[in-house]
Amino acid sequence: MCSVRVASRMNARLPAVGALILVCATASGLHAQDAAQYRDKVDRLAARLEAVRAQVLAKDSIGSPVDTVRRGPLRLLVRPERQAFLAEVADITWDTLATMLGADTLLILGSHVFVHVADDSRLRLPPDVGQYRIWRLGEPRDVAADLARFIVHTIWEGLDATLRSWLSNPAGLDSLSNTQAEAVYVDLVTAPWELVKACRAGDLEACARSLDLEVADDTVSLWYTAEEQRRRVEKGGGTWWDIYNRKLPDYIGCTGGDDAACSVYLNQHRWMIGAPLSASARESFLRVALEVGGEGALGRLARSEAPATGGRLSAAAGVPRDSLIALWRDRILAAAPAQVIITGATGWTALAWVLVLAFLALRSTRWRNP
Repeated sequence: MCSVRVASRMNARLPAVGALILVCATASGLHAQDAAQYRDKVDRLAARLEAVRAQVLAKDSIGSPVDTVRRGPLRLLVRPERQAFLAEVADITWDTLATMLGADTLLILGSHVFVHVADDSRLRLPPDVGQYRIWRLGEPRDVAADLARFIVHTIWEGLDATLRSWLSNPAGLDSLSNTQAEAVYVDLVTAPWELVKACRAGDLEACARSLDLEVADDTVSLWYTAEEQRRRVEKGGGTWWDIYNRKLPDYIGCTGGDDAACSVYLNQHRWMIGAPLSASARESFLRVALEVGGEGALGRLARSEAPATGGRLSAAAGVPRDSLIALWRDRILAAAPAQVIITGATGWTALAWVLVLAFLALRSTRWRNP
């Protein structure tokens, strides 16, 4: 038998009371109910327990009453006075996420996110409640766009450390825009490294290494030639860290002509040099992989157990790695800024305007008066 006095000795802790109700109710009537009735009762009691927990979360952890807005797996908590606004924001956010992620909306964590305005009073949030702060109450569509980016970021944070270290903080997981591709094009054609030059010329293996898609003990040697490594060490700068490292045997050996010492030194200080192509280039590759993979690509990326990032992105895209690299390279090279061709007539017209403006400038009193 279950005594009511048990609950009083628990200081009226509501989640415990809910659990107690669940255990007592199911134990007392189990012998008299068939499986379907038992399952139905458990589901109803579980829902009741969830409601009790939400009340405790709202009252005792956040510090004031809150309402819950639900869209799919999203659980957004908000103060009652902003419930109508957030409901509209949640509709737009969910539509955006459904379009962006498709079936991968299942990757959205089911934990609660408390949405509040920046000037709200100090909050006491439990560890399992996220926090999204609205810095300025504007149009619902603008707030929804930021909230969608925040939720996508939480999905990325839920992936494993290998992917997160490869690309620390993606700006988004939607398709690659022409503006972004153009910026990566500039990176690809201006990088001075031999590996990037080979990638630009069509060497797909060089592209894979430039994008850091492979796993190796000596990563730096995959990226840079021996001469480039030595140049990076010698031109490391004059910070206190560089001055201290100049005393290390591998630094001394490298500057003295020992190629192996250069590799050892730079692999120990990879954060000082970085990969041949920027994080923006790696993000562009991720976006192309997800775009090629279509619906379910992000889920395949999350589930893949390939040891190298290239294999995982290949699984996400659903195509071989080299094929994906070729698609990415073609997309970036196609984003080259359009060249401006000046014809003879256009050139003479431009020169005439320059002369007119120069003449007017020289007639200004600013130039004629001492």
